[in-house]
Amino acid sequence: MQRAQTTVVAVVDATAEGDVARSAARRLASARNVRYVADEAGGAGLAARGAATLREVARTQATYAVSAFDPLGAVAEAWTRTYTGVAARGELEVAVEETRSAAQASALELPDYYLVLAPDDWPATRRHWYLGALHEHAPHRVVPTGARPEPAVLAELAAGRWWPPLERLLDRLVARLPDAAPSTGPRGAGLLDPAGRAHPPASELAASGDDEVLLPGDPRADLDADDDG
Repeated sequence: MQRAQTTVVAVVDATAEGDVARSAARRLASARNVRYVADEAGGAGLAARGAATLREVARTQATYAVSAFDPLGAVAEAWTRTYTGVAARGELEVAVEETRSAAQASALELPDYYLVLAPDDWPATRRHWYLGALHEHAPHRVVPTGARPEPAVLAELAAGRWWPPLERLLDRLVARLPDAAPSTGPRGAGLLDPAGRAHPPASELAASGDDEVLLPGDPRADLDADDDG
């Protein structure tokens, strides 16, 4: 988080409930320089949960603060449900507006890093949200790891470009279709890469970086120029 004096790491797992993520975050906090930040306002709205997390992060003197709270969690769940065909009408739009409002009220900030636990065991669409749609905007900041990471994994987190502004990021994320998703028909069908695998495999992202050279005319070059401005 840009306003925090500690490195903030959000731990996410295969489910929206995040029980495995909470267990992993507590395990990481067994190290002396790591503090676990509990989602104390778990039953409250997104803005209240985000604000409570920010307050706890601001109090910590530790090098790392780890939490199972994902400020984009509501959007991630709605996006996943939308592209697996089980979302209610307007569910994604409601989640986006709730997240946008919380951010505008300074109740939400993106973490410095996401640790994505054992993503190859996840449903394909949820995996693609983190390792495809989100990862492509800040590759070093979305890191696949094992199911039970040790504290040493935190020291291996590499520096990289920061996230785009949250409101701009939200607009890009909700417009992003899962790879190979059809534009018509059942949403979320056919989430396979050209080799027939559920996309994207985490093993191909673990070593990826953000130092790709963009050639003139590549539309991503214009996006990066907007972010730098």
